[in-house]
Amino acid sequence: MQIYNYLSGKLLQYFGMGLSFYISNTILIILLTLIAGKIIKIILRRIGKQITRSTKTTIDDKIVETILSHDVSLSLIIGLYISLQAIIDTLSHRTAFYKTIDFIDKIVLSLLTIIIATAIVRGINLLTRQSLISTALRNKTTYDRAQTILIKRVVTIIASAISIIIILDLFGQNITSVLTILGIGSLAIGFASQDTIANIIAGYTIMIDRPFKIGDRIKLQSGEEGDVYEIGVRSTKILDFDNNLVVIPNAELVKTRIVNFIAPQEETRVVVDFTVQFDSDSHKVKDLLLNILRNETEFLSKPEPGVFLIKLSDIGLQFRVVGRVATVKSQAKVADRLRYQIYESMRLNNIKLATSQTK
Repeated sequence: MQIYNYLSGKLLQYFGMGLSFYISNTILIILLTLIAGKIIKIILRRIGKQITRSTKTTIDDKIVETILSHDVSLSLIIGLYISLQAIIDTLSHRTAFYKTIDFIDKIVLSLLTIIIATAIVRGINLLTRQSLISTALRNKTTYDRAQTILIKRVVTIIASAISIIIILDLFGQNITSVLTILGIGSLAIGFASQDTIANIIAGYTIMIDRPFKIGDRIKLQSGEEGDVYEIGVRSTKILDFDNNLVVIPNAELVKTRIVNFIAPQEETRVVVDFTVQFDSDSHKVKDLLLNILRNETEFLSKPEPGVFLIKLSDIGLQFRVVGRVATVKSQAKVADRLRYQIYESMRLNNIKLATSQTK
């Protein structure tokens, strides 16, 4: 402060009280603020490193860096604000120059509000993203980017609304009337777009509840089946087996029954049933089937695949071959291959398959 008073006094002696003094004094304040900002940044960084070094995560390190990354812009805005306040204190409130400086001062405060809001939003978004990633790694699950997008949108909307209210108040606008107008407008829009709002709320519900994620294979109660292609705020898109995109409004999706073939684990079961005639050698049939299972490379070793005589039906002995594969996308392929191998094995060993016409 003593340095500023000394230098400002020298400028006043040299230029006198005029426009040249205001400009040079503003430059002086901004330079001193930038220097002070750099010094504060170095101090805070050292203190922050000492604090973050004692923690096991890197989240706090990134948050500190995010906040300190705005040091130049904050220093410039604060320096400009201080210089404008110094000019305002020397002017009469009735002059046009005072009104111009006061208007610029409000713009500077508005920019400061936006910078602070941006830093807060970035910090919260970074904290949210890192927390979700850490939770996914700890629980050995997949990181869901949709939740990060949802929280980012909500935080951005809230921060933007608060910033707009603060800026309007700086310029002397009646916030109560503005909020009233916004409330009436929101009510009218709400009545006109009930379905859209219902879909948006349902979209947030899906993102929070996470009944499925992008890439999961699901089946709806209506019969649609496919892979989740995109989870939007208004609708969810499913890519079916014909490579067609099925778009389903989220409000309908939260009301229906959904089968998720991927969650909680992607591995799934392959089941093949068939029936042989009563006069077949059941032990030989089982040995042939076990040999087929041993040669099937896509079956998981745990749980071990097996062969079961599940039913003595009216037409013969009903066997079931059961095994597990790593992904649901292999299920149909493995089941098809097993049916071919079972049929060829039974045919080559003169074991006849039973049909409803067999007596």
